[in-house]
Amino acid sequence: MHHRRRGFTLIELLVVIAIIAILIGLLLPAVQKVRAAAARMKCQNNMKQIGLAIHAYENAQGKLPIGASCGATSPPPPVTTSQGQRSYNWRVLILPYTEQGPLFSSLQFDGSEPFTGGVNGIVAPNLPLATTHKNYILVKLVVPIYRCPSNPSEVFYGQNGTYNNHGGMMFADYAGIAGASPDPAGRTTKFVHPGQYGDFANTGSLLANEAVKVGDISGADGSSNTIMLAEQSGLVGGANISSNQNGAWSGAQRPYTVAGISAASDYYTGTGLTTVKYAINTKTGTTNGSARSVDSNTILNSEHGGGVNVMFADGSVRFIADAVPLPTLRMLAVRDDGQPVPANY
Repeated sequence: MHHRRRGFTLIELLVVIAIIAILIGLLLPAVQKVRAAAARMKCQNNMKQIGLAIHAYENAQGKLPIGASCGATSPPPPVTTSQGQRSYNWRVLILPYTEQGPLFSSLQFDGSEPFTGGVNGIVAPNLPLATTHKNYILVKLVVPIYRCPSNPSEVFYGQNGTYNNHGGMMFADYAGIAGASPDPAGRTTKFVHPGQYGDFANTGSLLANEAVKVGDISGADGSSNTIMLAEQSGLVGGANISSNQNGAWSGAQRPYTVAGISAASDYYTGTGLTTVKYAINTKTGTTNGSARSVDSNTILNSEHGGGVNVMFADGSVRFIADAVPLPTLRMLAVRDDGQPVPANY
C-alpha cells in the first residue's frame, strides 16, 4: 500500500513566511543598535589614537601641534609662502605619531606645493598620473583614523559630484577646537572678532598659527574639562561641512592678529578647526545674519544619534549628548576662561 507524502499547504507556507518576517522585524532593530554601538566605539577608538599621537607630538616638540598653519611665522616645518592653501593643519603634523612617518617624510613643506589637491591652480583630478609633485600623494589617500565609520558622506571631494575645487582630497571627521564664541568669561582681548566667514577664537587647545601646551590649560578648566577635538562626521544642510572645506590637510588661508582682522583676511574656513558657536547637532548656523552650513563655526555633529564623541585635552574620550546646554559647551571649548563647568554635563 503506497502512502502519498503530504506537503505543506499554501496557508501553512504563508504562516511560516509571516512568522519569519515578524522575527526579522523584531531582530533588525537589535542588529542595527549593535552595529551603531560598534561604530560609535570604533569612532571613540579613532579619537583615542589621535589623542595619543597629539600627546606624543607634545612630548617630542614641547608644545601641542599648531592647529592650522599659514605663512613663514608658523612653527616647523616652515612654510615660506603666505598662501594658506599651500600650508597644512594639525592632522599633517601628527602623521609621524600615527604610524604614517614615511608619508610625512614624503611631503613638501617649503610652500611650493599646496595641501589642497591642486598644483598651480590645476585641481588634482586633472594632473597627470606621472606628476612629480610630492604632495600629490595626498590625492585619493585615506588615513583611516580620521574617518568615523558612521559618516554617510563620500570619502573624497568630487566622488559623488560635490564641490570639486579640491577634488580627490579626503574628508576628515574630527575637528580641532580653537575656542568658543562668545567667550564664556566675556573677554575680548583673547577673542578674534566676527569676520566674513564666521567668528574666530584663539582660546581653545588647537589654534591657527599658534601652539600652546597642555600645561596652558589652567584654572577651573583643566585638561579633563577642556575639549580638544570633536566630531563633525554628520551632514549639515545635506552636505559635509567646512572643517573639510579645503580638504583634510589644508592650513589657514590668511594670517590674523588678535587685535583685529579685516574681512579680506579672515579666511579660516577649511582648516581642520572650529570655533564653537552652536549647539551639538544643530542643522544650520548663521554668518552675518545669513543661514549657512559652511563657515568657521562648523557644528559639532554625528550620525551616532543623540550626541557626539569628543576628546578632552587629557586624552580621554567621551560621548556627550545633544542636551548639553550651549553655555556649558562653550566653557568646555575654552582652555582658560576660569568658569566652573557644571557637574554631570
